Amino acid sequence: MRFAAARAPQRNSLTPPTPSPPVNARLQFHWWDYGLRSELEATLRGLQRLQAAGKIRELALTNFDTPHVVWMVDELKIPLASNQVQFSLVDQRPLRAMAPACAARGVQLLCYGTLLGGLLSAAWVGRGEPSGAELATPSLRKYSQMVRAWGGWPLFQELLQACARVGARHGVSVSVVGLAWVRFLRVAARRPQKQARPK
Repeated sequence: MRFAAARAPQRNSLTPPTPSPPVNARLQFHWWDYGLRSELEATLRGLQRLQAAGKIRELALTNFDTPHVVWMVDELKIPLASNQVQFSLVDQRPLRAMAPACAARGVQLLCYGTLLGGLLSAAWVGRGEPSGAELATPSLRKYSQMVRAWGGWPLFQELLQACARVGARHGVSVSVVGLAWVRFLRVAARRPQKQARPK
């Protein structure tokens, strides 16, 4: 028994193509070399055109520094939804300049690394510094190095135990305390709320 090969439905060349629905998404954009400033601006303008055409809902950044965020919003007049940056109890660099600059311009921070790849959790309270097979993932290896640079494992244990005490008072985990700290500072990105229509 032979089966006929399935054929795609034929379409008359005069039949207009079915329009694709607009993409309802946030595009996060990263740029490696700030020295290519004119190329960066040209790329951003291109993304703006895609946004105007309905292909992108919101423009956002990934790991841009503060001067370039300010440049894009203040000089290029490009509205940005967010900038994704590393931020945690251990890595508080965004508090120096990024968070105030973004807050002043309506740019939210989308934070990653808040739980340090899993190190900021009850599983590590009271344990010795991990090494070898315990650092089984790239994230654990990365954030273990960050903990050492931050102040070392004994100091990190003090932080974990402090989070455990706070969590015990509120009935939440060590990890939730770390997340709540970021949210309390109002720099974690949130979905924009719909504005009430004027009466």
